[in-house]
Amino acid sequence: MAISQNPITGRMRQKMSNVVFSTVFSQNVVRSKPLTVRNPRTTGQVNHRDYFTKVVQLCKILKKVEGVAKRSSRTGRNPKMSAYSYLIKGFMNAEDRTTTPYKPIWPNVDLGPGEIGPVEFTATNAMGDLNITWDPMYPAINAKNTDVLVMAIIDFATMEWYIDHTSMARSGGALTISLDTYFTNTETAKAVIAFFISADKTKWSTEAPLFIPGV
Repeated sequence: MAISQNPITGRMRQKMSNVVFSTVFSQNVVRSKPLTVRNPRTTGQVNHRDYFTKVVQLCKILKKVEGVAKRSSRTGRNPKMSAYSYLIKGFMNAEDRTTTPYKPIWPNVDLGPGEIGPVEFTATNAMGDLNITWDPMYPAINAKNTDVLVMAIIDFATMEWYIDHTSMARSGGALTISLDTYFTNTETAKAVIAFFISADKTKWSTEAPLFIPGV
């Protein structure tokens, strides 16, 4: 039942039928409720919300990785907020709805631009060992042998992850990670976010994430 002190100059509150009365900044506001409400828990909506929840969890991890936040940030705004928002947007725009549960199309995930040219990484999973290789002699724009590898390995299905802290230089050419040390299942699909950051941490390269199918 609606309560009105004066319908023109007074305060109105509560509801009547499908009409809701409220006061905002001393002004009476009238809203109408929809007569019918669509099902908010369709299969597609549930899958999409589950995907968004996992993306938020993942981005909270990735924004702490050295170089990821800088690579995803934009000037003129709060760097932390813009980096976080840009990361989430990059994953949401790469949502794959052809399978259940939804997952990222990893090569389409946009982590932002960089000033160092890209390097072609190769990743293979053999007997639980993840081998990452690249050509250290590749003449990428603005690249130097002192550039340091930044790498995060992600199992999106279980939300297990590993961040490499070995500080491997570009000149190394290869890196091997024993997956069984960090993941419950070494044979399921993994994603690798890998790029190089300059020694002074002011420039980074522009590689897209790699996807390694399960074996």
